[in-house]
Amino acid sequence: MNANSRLIIVYLINLIFGLIIALLGGRLILKLLGANLVTPFTAWLYSTTEPLLTPFANIFPALSPETGSSLEVSTLFALLIYALIGWFCLTTVNKIYLASPNRFDHRP
Repeated sequence: MNANSRLIIVYLINLIFGLIIALLGGRLILKLLGANLVTPFTAWLYSTTEPLLTPFANIFPALSPETGSSLEVSTLFALLIYALIGWFCLTTVNKIYLASPNRFDHRP
């Protein structure tokens, strides 16, 4: 693996997992603040993040006070897991690059 392909792969991993974490973080904040479910942005964000949360559904109960807001512990757990998966992917790419015999090949 050369340096250019490593940079592209690292960029894509950061982009994908950064978007996932940003979307899940937005969902967590909107749920915590008790956002209105009828507004288009909130509905879009919840429907977009639902497939990302499917593997973690009902692992933990949502903590809901009487105010209408809730802390989705499953979403918090999913954020942690996706961050760890992203870190693992980046670490793997870097180890492959460091083990590559042609990493010093700088031909144009």
